[in-house]
Amino acid sequence: MRAHGTTLHVGVAGLGLMGRRMLGSLAAHPGFVARAGADPDGAALARAAAEFGLEPARDLDALLARDDLDLVYVATPPASHVPVGGAVLASGRPLFLEKPLAVDLAAAEALVARAERSGLPAALNFPFATLPGLARLERELAEGTAGAPREVELVVRFTQWPRTWHHAGPWLAGAAEGGFVREVVSHFAYLTQRVLGALEVHEARVERGAAGTEVSVDARLTAGGVPVALTGTVGGAARDHNLWTLRCERRAYRLEDWAELSWRAGGDWRPLAGDPGEARDAATQLDALAALVRGEPSPLPSLREGLGVQRAVEALLARAD
Repeated sequence: MRAHGTTLHVGVAGLGLMGRRMLGSLAAHPGFVARAGADPDGAALARAAAEFGLEPARDLDALLARDDLDLVYVATPPASHVPVGGAVLASGRPLFLEKPLAVDLAAAEALVARAERSGLPAALNFPFATLPGLARLERELAEGTAGAPREVELVVRFTQWPRTWHHAGPWLAGAAEGGFVREVVSHFAYLTQRVLGALEVHEARVERGAAGTEVSVDARLTAGGVPVALTGTVGGAARDHNLWTLRCERRAYRLEDWAELSWRAGGDWRPLAGDPGEARDAATQLDALAALVRGEPSPLPSLREGLGVQRAVEALLARAD
C-alpha cells in the first residue's frame, strides 16, 4: 500500500449497480481516484474501464496485488462479502464494504473479529450515517429536548421486487441473498439502532412469494428497549414508499422516501436543519470515508454496527413461512 497523500487511491471489487454508482461518486470527489477494478463479468469490467478510466484487474488477487491502492471498496454480492472483505484486510488495506455485512451470521462475526484484530479502518456503506439532521436528532435526544422516545414505526411498500431499476444480478431476487428486508429494511434498522440502541426481534410474520423472497413482513421489535413496529409489502398499484417515524414525549421525527429528516411538536412537519457543513450528497459520505482511512473521527458505521443490523435482519427472515 502506498503512503497516504492528499488523494486516496481506490480499488473497486464488484462493478455492478452499486460499484458503478460509487465510481461516479469517486470521480466527482477531488480527494479520491478510482485506480483499478475487478469483476468476474468481463463486459462489466470493460464498461467500467472505458467510462471511468479504471485499470482492469483480471481477478481479486490481481487487484489486491497492486501497490498503489489506499483502500478497497467491495460491492460484490452479499454472500461473497466475507471472503472478499477478508482478503482485503489480509492485504493490509482499509475496507469499505457494501451492506449487508453478510448473509451468514457466524461468518459475519468472524469477519468483524478479523477486522478488529487487524486494527485497519473498516466501515459499511449505510448512507444514513451522514444523513443531514441526524446529528441534531441525536443531540436533541441526548439533551432531553424531545423527551423520552416512545415508539418507532417503519412502513415500506414496493410495487414489485426487485424494483424496475434494479440491475444487480439474479441474486437480488433470490432468498439466499436478496429481498427487501436485507436490501431496504437494513438501512432503517441501522438508523434506528444508531439513534436508540441495540435491536431485538420479538414477534414477526414474514411471507415469501414464488421467487422465495419476502412479499410481506409484519414485525415487532425493540431498539434500546423502545418499541419498533415494521410493516412491509410487495405488490399492488400504489407507488413505492417508505416512512420512518420516531415519536417522543415532546417531539416527533420522520424520514420519508429517503428525502430528509423532519420534526414537529404538535404542529406541521418542518425540515430538521442539519449542522453547518452537512449536505445530502455522496461527497459528504466520502469526506467521512477519507477521515476514517486517515485515522480521524468518522461517523461511518463499523462492521460491528453492521453485525447488529444483520442479527436483527436475519432474525426477521428466520420467521418466514
